[in-house]
This record gives sequence, structure tokens and C-alpha cells, in this order.
Amino acid sequence: GPGAAAPQADGVYEIDGVAYPSRDGVRINVTLKESAARRFIWGQQDVDLSLDSWFETCRITTRRIAAALDVRIPGDRLARQARVADVSLPLYDKLLKARDLLTRWTPEDDRHAEAIFRDILRVEPGFARAKTGLVKLINSSHIVFPGLRRPQPGENDTVRLAQAAVEADPLDSDHQLCLGWSLAMNGRTEEAVAALLAACENNPTNPRTLASAADALANCGALDQAREMARVSLDLDLGASRLHWGYRVSVALWSGELEAAVAAARKADNAIPLTGGYEVAALAMLGREDDARAAWARYAEWLRARWRGPESPQDADMVDWFVEAPPLADPARRAALTATLRAVTAAQRQDAKV
Repeated sequence: GPGAAAPQADGVYEIDGVAYPSRDGVRINVTLKESAARRFIWGQQDVDLSLDSWFETCRITTRRIAAALDVRIPGDRLARQARVADVSLPLYDKLLKARDLLTRWTPEDDRHAEAIFRDILRVEPGFARAKTGLVKLINSSHIVFPGLRRPQPGENDTVRLAQAAVEADPLDSDHQLCLGWSLAMNGRTEEAVAALLAACENNPTNPRTLASAADALANCGALDQAREMARVSLDLDLGASRLHWGYRVSVALWSGELEAAVAAARKADNAIPLTGGYEVAALAMLGREDDARAAWARYAEWLRARWRGPESPQDADMVDWFVEAPPLADPARRAALTATLRAVTAAQRQDAKV
């Protein structure tokens, strides 16, 4: 609280809260500061608590604060370490730097991140978070870089690495989330669902965890759970990011909420490179054929500018990459998605001949 002496070591943070009366109850302001430098990092102001909604407001506000802290503290450390050479950083700050590199989505930054993760594991083989960082990189590369082939089941050691991380700390939601995605990518659907639900249970206040798990659950066919996680993540996620909207697109599409899928895809704006294809599919399923063809033209142009597969990709190449990239467990859904996109691209080619 405000009257307590805060620790002054670097990297130690404190939360201050101030409450004062309002007309209908109590209003609170919350701030997060870095203790040593007394630097303000984040705050939430004018949270109204009334007797009628006291417990529900406390629950929601606490979860939003927890979600914000999960982003702000690592972000603050990254900002302070940005100019420090890799070799000079403590292992945890190296980890944060590698995670930040993954968000830049360039081959060079991915290679740099992989080198950092592997260097951490060389020095500290049991560092579970470095293992999950490496797993995330491997699991996402074929999606982040359109045209790369998705690894086949058993082709890499992501499941082994993720399982080792979970064994080291079963309550870490990030480990469970990585394990869930790894199992899904390797066709082990039932095990994937269990790990994904464990991730959500371990960290029910993190909208990114919930949204990512919702995406994977939708691909696994666990639509009831996927919709619930997507709903809760949106409740927590004030000013939802493009990335988080990207996770929600597949949930809406496979739930038959086609207009919602189109809206989410447009908000995501290819923050995840699959969302443009989902928009095309949703428009086609709605019978909006002209809109679907126009959306494909935009998406294909976007993909070609980022293509990492064989040069000069044709529509069929891009459809094949798109359909194979996500860990869609139901062969019938994969076949329907393929047929839908092929019909759109065929109609577009026919239009071009006219």
C-alpha cells in the first residue's frame, strides 16, 4: 500500500491503490510502478464499485489488472534492456528479448530468437520457458511465413520439449498452451484439448492465453469450450489487439457464426496470416460470391508479397498452404474448406477470362 516501504532492487514492481467515495459507492485508482526508479508504468482509473455490483466488478477488475500486468511488466523490462548486448543479459532478460524478436515476424529475427533460446538451453538445460519459446517458434514458423510446409507429425521434438516444460512446472499456463498446440499439430487431438483446457484453468485472467487456446480448441473440434474461452477473453481484452482478433476468427467460422468470422478477420487484418483465408471462406459460405472473390484477390496479393515457398505461387499453391497450415482435426472440415476456396479461385479465374 502507499504507506509501506517498497523494495528498491532493480526489476521490483509495486501496485498502489487509492479508494475514495463516489455518489453510488466507491471509486478506485490503481497504478503500477517500478520501485527503484519510481517510474509509472501502468494505471487504471475511475473504477466504480457500487453495492449492487460490488463482487462482480471486483472480480472483473482484478482479472483485467492481472491481464494488464502480464503484458506491462515484461514490456517494461524489454524497453530497459533493448540496447544491452545478448551476452550481457541475465537469462530471464535474454528470454524476454527472444520472445520480443518472435513478434517481429522476419526470418532474420526468428533465427536470432532461435539462437538465443538454444544458447539459454545450452547454459541452463532445464530452463522450461526457453523450451516453450523454442516450441512456439517451431509451431508457428509455417504460419508466420506463408509457403513454408507444415512439419509432419513426429518430424520435430516440440511435443517432447513442451512435455518437459509442463513436467517442470505443471501450473504454468504457457507451458500447457504450448503443449496443447504441439499435440494438436501432431494430430493428438484428445490430449491437446486436455492441455489447452489446463492452460485456461491455470491462467483464467490472460486474454492472450484464452484466445490462443480458443483457436486451437476450435481446430480440435471442441467448439463449446472454444466459444467460451473466446467470449471470456473478449470480456477481459479492452481494446482487443489485432492478434487476439486473429485467434477468434476460426472459432466463429467453425461455429457457423459467419458474419462474426468476417468481422473478426477484418479487425485482425492478417495479424495471423491465416485470417484472410478464413474471411474468404466465410464470405463464400454466406453466398457473397463477389465479395469472396474480391477478398481472395486481396489475400493472394498479400500472400505473394510474403511468400517463402517456391517462387511465383499460383492460386492452387496458396490454397494448399492455407488449408494445411492449421491443425484442423476433422478431415471433412478440411475437405470442405479446400473445396470452398478452390471454387472461389476458379470463379475468379473465369472472371479474368471474360
